[in-house]
Amino acid sequence: MPKAFQTFVYCLLLVFAFSLSASISDAKNFSWKDESGKAHFTDDPDKTPPKYRKGKNKGLHTIKEAPPAVLNGPGSGSNHPVSRLGFAREYRVPLIPTESGNFIVETTLNGNVKANLMLDTGASLVSLTPEVGEKRGRTRSPNSAQIPFQIANGVVWNQLLALDKVRMLIRWKRVSAKECQV
Repeated sequence: MPKAFQTFVYCLLLVFAFSLSASISDAKNFSWKDESGKAHFTDDPDKTPPKYRKGKNKGLHTIKEAPPAVLNGPGSGSNHPVSRLGFAREYRVPLIPTESGNFIVETTLNGNVKANLMLDTGASLVSLTPEVGEKRGRTRSPNSAQIPFQIANGVVWNQLLALDKVRMLIRWKRVSAKECQV
């Protein structure tokens, strides 16, 4: 094998090895202008003064809701909108941040059971802890209806129950969503 070809293959292997060992990083910079027009930059969002944070004041985050679709197909037996709050609007919901990056929402179930639920905007069902179910007056029974839940480790079966009412604080007023299945 010619020496030039060996050198080429060696260089190609080095480039390939370096490309695999390079670390990929992600950095964000935050900037704002103060009253005098001076620009400030930081890589730590906590160093941004609260009055310059867009839409992130005091743990309130703006959630935009799409117009509702109505379930009124044959056999649905319901004309309730998919979006339980009703119509296109912005809602300000107090969110409690967790260390894992998730958010908790304080709710009241059936008017008397307080529960902190994790916000999951893509969830079609909600899983409650056995303690919350027992507070609601539901005890575990082998004869109860079961529903499969897909989780990271496979499928688990949980009891199916329907709540009459779920409440959460929105814009400092109580707003209800009725007939929410959990």
